[in-house]
Amino acid sequence: MKGYGRLSDRSIAYELWNYKEGRRATTTECVSYMSNQVKQLSVTKRRKIRRSSGRA
Repeated sequence: MKGYGRLSDRSIAYELWNYKEGRRATTTECVSYMSNQVKQLSVTKRRKIRRSSGRA
């Protein structure tokens, strides 16, 4: 908490971690990861809709 300067209000500071490189993730890495996750979920959702409607 000292690194974030939040000792006075005792709030929680979350941080995302890059496990492959053993360090905190940068904002750019976080945004690219989240956008990739959204793309994957939308493709999966489209596939499920096609299957349920009878299209191959």
